[in-house]
This record gives sequence, structure tokens and C-alpha cells, in this order.
Amino acid sequence: MFPWACSYYNGVPMEISYNDTYAILQMNLDPIDITEVGRVLSAVRGIPLADGTRLARHAYGVVDEAVPLDEAEQIKERLEQMGVPVFLVQMSQFHPYPVPVTTRNADCLDSGFNVELPYGPQETVQYEDVILVSGGRLQWEETVTVVESADSMGIFSRSQSFGFRMDGQYGERSTVHRKRKKTRIDQFLFRILCRNPVRSFQISKDEFNYDYLGARKAMDTVSNLRLFLKDLVDRSPHVLLGQSVAAFLETDLRNVMKFSSMADFEEYNQWLFHWCYHVQDQNETR
Repeated sequence: MFPWACSYYNGVPMEISYNDTYAILQMNLDPIDITEVGRVLSAVRGIPLADGTRLARHAYGVVDEAVPLDEAEQIKERLEQMGVPVFLVQMSQFHPYPVPVTTRNADCLDSGFNVELPYGPQETVQYEDVILVSGGRLQWEETVTVVESADSMGIFSRSQSFGFRMDGQYGERSTVHRKRKKTRIDQFLFRILCRNPVRSFQISKDEFNYDYLGARKAMDTVSNLRLFLKDLVDRSPHVLLGQSVAAFLETDLRNVMKFSSMADFEEYNQWLFHWCYHVQDQNETR
């Protein structure tokens, strides 16, 4: 049950009014026809087709937000006719996914889930308060422009070069080279959502300490991360798993969701946060 999700955020009552506007969320993450969904959003909302298509392309479950009720109902009807089931969430209940705290060390102990905080002492979470584990694989390339001097002054933060002397005074132009360098981002990120109070912890495969595993510790980080998550899931009686977590635990890396930006990853976690309350939790109470 997530009764806190509709009225509290981080233990503080939410009193923001959105004048009866709604968020539109997919019932599942089955593939959608981005062009057709974009046409629906463009027609109903009166926005350019390019904007509607962009919303559909980066939806990851959250199709649109802050939509007036009459437009939200029209979009819902048209999408369902296309075979894209959705549900509506009033914006006054559409609370943001809690800002995650990145931890580099957490232990699954008999006494509870012990998390080392980056800004203070350790925190122990009861396993019954671990309610959602989500995650995915972030993959993209970044092109960075760097400026290097012939005298190895290092890398500058701006992409343009200036005429200057090595003593820092403007004047004679030194030999400066501008280079465009590609950096590949490829990492597994997982988030652990807890309650009482509501908070979230984030772990990265390559920036996490697995020493508590002891003799079970493997040579590779993927295996160690899987052991850690399995320990946590096995001890948490109320936990729900995102699709990527379930696939990762089954060693099915092909079905781990891939994200091309942090914004897409945030959107997915936001969708899953509300899906648990408005879909999964409601089904369990019937």
C-alpha cells in the first residue's frame, strides 16, 4: 500500500493546487507508435506536431503533464482506441519521485538495510519499509570540446581559444589546439525507494562497495551487484521490482531497459513510482 503517496512527500503534507489538471501515464511500457501518439497530442492540445512527437518519444510512461481534464479525457480515449491504455493522475497527487541520495556503501544485515550516507552517519532501514527497486542501463555518447596549449597548460573549460602569453597577460598568441573528444557513458544505476519517511537511495555498479559479501564476493562487479540486490529483495517482504531489476536478477541483460539520457531515466522512475500506487496497489486491494 502507498497511502502516503497521495498526500505526503518526504513526510511533509503537499498543499499545491494544480486547478484540476492531470498527468497522463501509460498502463504499461509496451512499444507505442510515436508518430501516431504525437498526432493525438498535437491535435488535442493544439501544439505543433514536432512538440507532440517529442513528448511521445521521451515519454517512458509519462505521456504528458498538467493537462486540463477535458483534454486529458480526449487523449485517453484516442490513445486507448489505438491500443495504448493509459490512466490519469490529478496533478495535486502527482508528486515527484524523491530526490535520490547516492550511496557507495550499503549492507544487507540481519538487523536491517544499513546505508552509509555521504553527508553523515549510517542509516538503518527496516526491510518492511523497502517498497520499490528500479533501475536501468544508461548509455550515450557526449562530445566535449577541449582546449590544449602547446606548453601543456591543461584543459580549459571554454571551447574557444584566446590570444595570451603563458604569464597570463593578453598579447602574443600561443599555439592552442581545440579538440572534440567523445566520451561514452555506460553504467548501471539502481534506485531503492523506502518509506517511513519516504526517501530514495541510488547505487552505481562501478561505484559501490561490496565488501559485506565477504567470501561470496566475486571478481566482477555485475555479479556482486546481483548478489547485493538479491539479498535486499529476498529480505524485503513488500518490495516491488521494476522490469529492469527483474531482468537483471535473472541474468537477462538484454531486457534491462536502456536510457539515452538522465532525463529519460528520471521520467521512467517517475512513471514507475505512480504505477505502483495507482495501478499495482489498487489491483491488490480488489
